[in-house]
This record gives sequence, C-alpha cells and structure tokens, in this order.
Amino acid sequence: MIEILIENNRSIAKDGEKLIGECDYKINGDIWSFYHTFVDPSYGGQGIAKRLLDCALEEAKKDNPVVQSLTLE
Repeated sequence: MIEILIENNRSIAKDGEKLIGECDYKINGDIWSFYHTFVDPSYGGQGIAKRLLDCALEEAKKDNPVVQSLTLE
C-alpha cells in the first residue's frame, strides 16, 4: 500500500520503506512555492503525483497561505 506523508517541507510517497515520490515546496511567510515533483517511473499512471500535491496543499491550507506554482518551459 502506498502511503503519502509530510516530511521536511515536502510530501513523500512510500511503498513500504521505499521512497517512490516527492513533492517539494518552500515556505516564505505565507507563500508556499511548489517547485519539484517526482514519482518513480515504475509507479507511473497511478495518480501518485496528484496525491502528493493534494497532501501538500491540505497541509498548506492549515496556514491560509498564498500558493505559488513555478512552471518551467
């Protein structure tokens, strides 16, 4: 079973003890900047990246922050 947790300014996905994904963010006052998401390709297509972001956003909502997304082209 895949578990999603908050740890050190990131949400992480674990399959047992194996880290399989993460969504990293920085907090500056009331601004949360999400800058990196990764899921092990062998776990792709299971909605894990969405679950990582949803978990981090739920954590952010506790502080009523301004959420900022960085997009690189």
